[in-house]
Amino acid sequence: MNLKSIIKPIGLTSLFWLMLWVAGTVFGQGQFTNMQSSQINPTAAQPAYQMNYQGYLTDGQSQPLNGLYNLEFWLYDAETGGVPLWGPETHLEVPIQKGLFSVVLGELLRLPPQAFKQTAFLRISVDGVSLASQQVRGVPYSFSLLPGATIEGDPVGTVYGLSVINTDIGDQSQGRGIWAQGYQYGLVAQETGPGDVALLSTSFVEAEGYKSHEPSYLWIPGIRIIQGDPGLLEIELTASGTVILSRNSLGTETFYLPIDIVSQLYGQEVAVSEVTLQYYVNHADTYIFRTRLEKMIGTNESESILDSQDQLNQTSDTAHSFLTTGNYTLTTTSGPLNLAVTANFSDPGKKLYLGGVRLRLEHHD
Repeated sequence: MNLKSIIKPIGLTSLFWLMLWVAGTVFGQGQFTNMQSSQINPTAAQPAYQMNYQGYLTDGQSQPLNGLYNLEFWLYDAETGGVPLWGPETHLEVPIQKGLFSVVLGELLRLPPQAFKQTAFLRISVDGVSLASQQVRGVPYSFSLLPGATIEGDPVGTVYGLSVINTDIGDQSQGRGIWAQGYQYGLVAQETGPGDVALLSTSFVEAEGYKSHEPSYLWIPGIRIIQGDPGLLEIELTASGTVILSRNSLGTETFYLPIDIVSQLYGQEVAVSEVTLQYYVNHADTYIFRTRLEKMIGTNESESILDSQDQLNQTSDTAHSFLTTGNYTLTTTSGPLNLAVTANFSDPGKKLYLGGVRLRLEHHD
């Protein structure tokens, strides 16, 4: 039997419109609102992965067919030959009247969504007679889901540019809203309004790895000071956290500030890149002349990551910064930090005011 077919793309319109409609999740411009998934009112928990398909068949004399025919359908990745993406799906005794027929593809064999991430060709056989392949084409709005496409605009009725909802009716331990994977970055988010939040979650965020290119800062108040030689150093505490230090006689004194800090932040090693002292003296005869930062690497063993002999004798409020040297990255085997400050005191009336110490923390590959 010599058959001809004229295929209408109505089925593709249904498929791609459905795929576009059910897409949905968490990013958008404008003020964030705590919208629950029930407010989006999906009409189905999961797409049916089916599409309507209509065609027109004639015989070798271009006469329309009438009667019951067995139709088989496949999807391939090439017009001839190629790898099957789906099928065969067999529809038995399909009624054809004046050449017209209508079937639902995916009704018997679920259509795989991944088959439409590439160029696909539909092949049909009628009572065992194969017809020429036809390329699967989409409606214009479906192009917004193609790789490299940009979804842009001001959505009506919602603050989200894109919403993705996974109802997770299958394996409930594996349900995901968005899966992002890339050679360098899996997901990039950037705010474009007056705020400073690029990515926002209304629930707990779980990450196997976390990385920030921006530094973090840790402050340690001066009142955490520990004397090196009790009885010689006069210590006066203030409500602001500043400590006022003096000595009842001429001499030098070393005092310590222990620093409690995690060595790994969100599973990533922390690097102490800078140490800043907030201080001033009421007379230049009293001054700091050595600043050391040690990290514990054993019960009675430490490693120096800062050892400066800068003389600090500013009589106005000053923030003096040191860049760390050596192995300044903390690991799971390096313990807490300890800052040792050695100062020269001239007489009881000449004092050192220590507001605190600031550490700049960074992540290095």
